[in-house]
Amino acid sequence: MREVGRGDIVRLLDDRGAPDLAAVVVQSTAFSALPSLLICPLTYEEVDAPMLRVSVGGGGDTGLPGPAWAMPELLTAVPRDRVGRVIGQVNGNALRHLDRAMLALLGVA
Repeated sequence: MREVGRGDIVRLLDDRGAPDLAAVVVQSTAFSALPSLLICPLTYEEVDAPMLRVSVGGGGDTGLPGPAWAMPELLTAVPRDRVGRVIGQVNGNALRHLDRAMLALLGVA
């Protein structure tokens, strides 16, 4: 299995090891030695809040069943053993938009 990388869409595993939520990996591979991984959870519920809901599309390369949105206000670190398989990839435009939203939320933009 390849190393999980920035922009990958992964399935997070629940306490029983079953696939649960989908999330976008936002952590650089430069920090792959850390025991945790910084992720941004996804939702399938559309909300009119462009800085808090970043469209990542759906279907195709994303591996998602339909349109989904990243929730940068829920940015979190998860233990690597809770990260399941890679199901897809976020395109470059969506990842840049997510970067801007995270920077704005952190107050460094």
